[in-house]
Amino acid sequence: MRLILAVLIFSFMVNAKESPMKFLREQALQNQKKFKYNRYESIISGGLAFIVGNIGYYGTDSSTLKVAYSGIQTIGILNVGQGIYDYYRPVFDTELYLALREPKTAPKRIIKVFAQEEKAKRLSLLYKSSLLATQYFANAFLGDTDDSLKDVYTFLGGVNLIVVGYATFYKDKYEEYYYSNYLTPSVFRMKDSFVAGLSYTKSF
Repeated sequence: MRLILAVLIFSFMVNAKESPMKFLREQALQNQKKFKYNRYESIISGGLAFIVGNIGYYGTDSSTLKVAYSGIQTIGILNVGQGIYDYYRPVFDTELYLALREPKTAPKRIIKVFAQEEKAKRLSLLYKSSLLATQYFANAFLGDTDDSLKDVYTFLGGVNLIVVGYATFYKDKYEEYYYSNYLTPSVFRMKDSFVAGLSYTKSF
């Protein structure tokens, strides 16, 4: 009997879990945006790699070394893109916990979270592709580059230009909804008088 009772108590202790809300609260407090040095660390490290890659690329006459330095340029730019994403992305645990605490505003807050995530990804892609296109075209036409490599860089630059156009004009559903452009009635102060009109809000 004692053995059965002990087994039941042990089973209860193993299966006992804290409440979902308490667990989510703990995660919300822990999972903040953590940076080892500062919030711009990925952008700074990527920028440094980008600079080193450019110095090496335009400072050597070896085609093999140019390809290697071009890789460093690309890695630096990709790291900058990751830094931009980290800068704009939401902290899901915190936002969802706050949304559950305020049921009346929960739908708007949840939409905001998804919109911020979509915007972070889009801006990361936009800046990353813009830098890559600029870099590839510069490598093709400004440096002493072999004709075979020029064709490759020109192609890659063109591909990234297409991506830039896509990331500039296309917004996914949550971002489009939350950051939609709109006109609102407004009152403007001009010197000693007030003028009524419309204000246009646009989010990039």
